Amino acid sequence: PIPCVPWQSQTSGQYQRRVHGQKFKFSFDWEPTDDTSQDLNPLYKEKASVTLMFGRGFMGGLDRSQQRKGSSVWDGEENPIQDTKMAEAVAKLRAERSENLRKKRHQKRLENRHWKDKKLSEMADRDWRIFKEDYNISTRGAAMPNPIRYWDESGLPKQILEALSDAKYKEPTPIQRMGIPIGLGNRDIVGIAETGSGKTTRA
Repeated sequence: PIPCVPWQSQTSGQYQRRVHGQKFKFSFDWEPTDDTSQDLNPLYKEKASVTLMFGRGFMGGLDRSQQRKGSSVWDGEENPIQDTKMAEAVAKLRAERSENLRKKRHQKRLENRHWKDKKLSEMADRDWRIFKEDYNISTRGAAMPNPIRYWDESGLPKQILEALSDAKYKEPTPIQRMGIPIGLGNRDIVGIAETGSGKTTRA
């Protein structure tokens, strides 16, 4: 827009708008012919590509994905590597990284499984916390043993397990899951549970 300034008329005494001419207008647009840097320094015509840390590094302030695409080392499809040894080393490193990433993802999937899908030896502290939350088990004391998941993992004698099976006890109740391991450890226990929860069991 053309700038305008108010001015007071000498005859009428009223303020009017005075329009400046085009000579006061400044253009911010650049034409391609206005760039004289190429004439001053020939290095601007042929810019060297930067591959920091053999193509693994990045320059700050620039999009990393675009830098990765333009790397002459890591983009073997668009910019093939001329050095055979370097190409083999890069291919080997790619394969190792891909295999390590696959192993990490597989290990993460195994760790994130539900405790019902894990063996007893695969149970971690996180799994035992989730287990106790599922059965509303809370404990107080030092060096507390882990609760029982299933009867066959309880460590009870075979005769007792057979009696439990005959009595149709398919799985232990929450108080039994926590109380039996403590009792087998010859430790004192005060168990609090609702009536009919299996504190006193007769087979």
